[in-house]
Amino acid sequence: MRCFYVTVVALALTSCGSDNGSAADGTGTAPITPVATPTPPPAPAPTPTPTPTPTSYRTSFDFQGDRVFDGLITASTTQTVPAHLAYGGLDSGTITYTAANQALSAFGTTIVPGQMGATLTRTDANLIYTYMTATSGATLGIYRASSDAMYVSYLRQDELVKPVQITRYALVGAPTLAANLPLTATSTYRVTVAQIGTSPTGQTLVVDGTNRRVTGSVSVALTGKQIDVSVTFQGTLDASTGRLDGVARTSDGAYIGVFHGRLYGPSAVEVGLIFNLIDADRNDLPGVLVGRSN
Repeated sequence: MRCFYVTVVALALTSCGSDNGSAADGTGTAPITPVATPTPPPAPAPTPTPTPTPTSYRTSFDFQGDRVFDGLITASTTQTVPAHLAYGGLDSGTITYTAANQALSAFGTTIVPGQMGATLTRTDANLIYTYMTATSGATLGIYRASSDAMYVSYLRQDELVKPVQITRYALVGAPTLAANLPLTATSTYRVTVAQIGTSPTGQTLVVDGTNRRVTGSVSVALTGKQIDVSVTFQGTLDASTGRLDGVARTSDGAYIGVFHGRLYGPSAVEVGLIFNLIDADRNDLPGVLVGRSN
C-alpha cells in the first residue's frame, strides 16, 4: 500500500509538468504560483445630506420687480356712513404692483402714473400715488408704520366723493409660513400704532405660541382727543396659518371692536394687526398696528 501511494504522487507531479517535459526551474518540481489577493472595491463616498434651503421672505418695500401681496386684511371708514371692519381674506392676492409701468392695484382701483392725472412719489419708506377721482384729489399709498419693519407694511387710500370721504386700510407683506411659526415660544413685539393716532415708545404685544393666544394693552394718543386711550387686544393664534383674530376695546369701554392680523417674516419676526373700534353712536376708529419682536 505504501508503494502504491508514492507511485500515484509521482505520476501526478509528472503530469503537472508535461507541457514541456520538465519544470521551469530545472529541479523537476513545478513552481507554485501564488494566488493574487483580490483588491477590495473602493468604499463609496457617503453622499452628503443637502443643507435645507432657507425660506426666502421678500421685504415689503422691494419694488424692483412685480409684486403680488397675499394675506390682505382691510378696513374702511367714511364721514357719513359708519363702517365696519371687512375682512378681505388671507392669501387673496388682491393687491398687485407691476414694475414695467409702476401700476398699483388695490381696493378695486388701478393707478398708473400719467393716467387719471396720477403722479408717483417714491421714497425708501413710502410709495404714494396722487390721482384724480371725479373732480377731487385722491391718494393711494404703501407706508412703513415702523422704521424697523421690513416684512409688513400698510396701505391707505383716501377718496373724496362729495359729500363722502372714504378711507380704506390694508396690511401687506410676507406672511410667516406655517412651518416657520414659533409654536413653542412666547414672542414680545415692540409696536407702533398708525392712522388713528400715535403710541408712546415701549408699547408691546405678546403672542403666546404654546397656548395660541395674543394679548396686549397699547396706549394710543387719538387724533383730536385730549388724553391717551388704552386699547386692549385679546385674541387667538391659528397655528396652521399664523392668523390672529380677536377683540379690541378701550379701557373706558367707550369703544369696542375686532382685530385681524398675521405674523410676518422669518420665524414670525414681525406682527401686523388692523382693527376697528366703534362707539355707541356707531362712530368708528380704524387703526393699524405693526410690531417687531424684541
